[in-house]
Amino acid sequence: MIKPIVDFDLVLPEKNYGISNDVVTAVESRLGLIQQDEGEINKQVFSLLLLNRFIGESPFESAAS
Repeated sequence: MIKPIVDFDLVLPEKNYGISNDVVTAVESRLGLIQQDEGEINKQVFSLLLLNRFIGESPFESAAS
C-alpha cells in the first residue's frame, strides 16, 4: 500500500478485422520495442488515456516543414 507497483501492457486483439498481415506484423514489432522501454510504454499508455491515440517518437516533427 505504501509503494504500489503499477505496470502497463499493450496487447492487440485476437481478430485482425481484415487488416493486412504486414500491418499486423509491423504493429506487433513496434509494440515489442515499446514494451522494452518502461518510459516509452508509460508515455503511450497515458497518451491513449488522455488523447485516445498513440504518440509518435517525435510528436512535434510534423509541425516542421
